[in-house]
Amino acid sequence: DYEQFVLSRHSIRSFTNEKVSDQKIKNAIKLAIHSPSVCNRQPWRIYKVSKNPLKSQILELQRGNQGFGHLAKDILIITSDLSFFQGINERNQAYIEGGIFSMSIIYALHSQNIGTCCLNLSIDNRVENKLRSTLLLSQSEIFIMMVAVGEIPDDLDVAFSGRKNLNK
Repeated sequence: DYEQFVLSRHSIRSFTNEKVSDQKIKNAIKLAIHSPSVCNRQPWRIYKVSKNPLKSQILELQRGNQGFGHLAKDILIITSDLSFFQGINERNQAYIEGGIFSMSIIYALHSQNIGTCCLNLSIDNRVENKLRSTLLLSQSEIFIMMVAVGEIPDDLDVAFSGRKNLNK
């Protein structure tokens, strides 16, 4: 039931010490690549960072994960490649496609019983360039978001995030 599935997903900020199965992540990506894509361009890229010191370096650059980021077993970095788009009329399409793919990967990971927490990448050019060079990414790729990933503990508290009323 889609409604129950969506309502059962929460941002997870506490993970077990267990490594996330690479196969589960691959299965989630296989589902997410079926995201809608204008002209079927599929400009998204996804990178997995699991090992320190690289994982710590990118979390420090992201700056929105204090208190829980170090608990994530993997960090997924989602990008979109600008070279798939042309001209001023498509200037926002890479962000739209990247956002759709991001939502799909988060729900696909949830379907694999993997916990996620979205980490924004609202960063200035200096931090973006540092992150790009740290990850050895092409200049044509733009950052969409990071996702903290981990196995969900049996005993878990989640933050309550009320949603706006439908009429608003």
